[in-house]
Amino acid sequence: MVRGRGRLDPMVSMVALSGGMGVISAVMLAVYGLPPQASWIWALASGTIHIGYYWLLLSSYRHGGLGEAYPLARGSAPLYLLIVATLSESVISPTQWGGAMLLIVGLIAMRPLSASTWTMRRYALGTGLMIACYSYVDMRGVRLSDSAIAYKSLGSLFAALLFAMSLLPFKVMPWRQLGQAKLVWTVGAGVAFMAYFLAVWAMQSTPVALVSALRETSIVFAVVIGGLFLRENVGLRQLICAVIAVSGVVLIRV
Repeated sequence: MVRGRGRLDPMVSMVALSGGMGVISAVMLAVYGLPPQASWIWALASGTIHIGYYWLLLSSYRHGGLGEAYPLARGSAPLYLLIVATLSESVISPTQWGGAMLLIVGLIAMRPLSASTWTMRRYALGTGLMIACYSYVDMRGVRLSDSAIAYKSLGSLFAALLFAMSLLPFKVMPWRQLGQAKLVWTVGAGVAFMAYFLAVWAMQSTPVALVSALRETSIVFAVVIGGLFLRENVGLRQLICAVIAVSGVVLIRV
């Protein structure tokens, strides 16, 4: 379950990340208490959708590399949400629409897709759909809650428990390798929890499509960090796409 050169298997990383976020969520609920009961069904729905997200993302990584699957999955989610926004009461100006489209195009085109990864593309686009679904659900749920941190914690706890239950049918469990994923279930889980908490908090008063689009700029930072510190190959294509994505962020903020 652990790959060469110290690289963890994606399943081990996913279990560690989900479990770590579950522990953090339980602590947060002990501190801040439960959110209003009206939001519980939305938190449960969000946790349930996260199971589809986890498994589709794992399938994407199994059929393609992180550099191919992740930008397509994260970049397609805001597009789905923009479509939903046209059917809801959200008010998005033409300038913000243009910015969001630039951001989406920049993110999706960040990495080239090889002709042999059609299966990965389907899984990645399905992952993006799951991201859009749980983002919309969380927008509805957090607006029924008086505490974004309590709502987010309940949803993450549901997600961790349900994901653990979904692993039960498998004969080979990755529990023994979790000791090698300490940074994932500690630092990684903490960063992931805080990042999505901030997104959920912003959804209380900001159109979810715009929050999602801005959130996906993490792909741009990943490319910059990879080029500067990890010595990954960052070419002209990635730099141009990063400029396009950042231009979209500027327009969204106008």
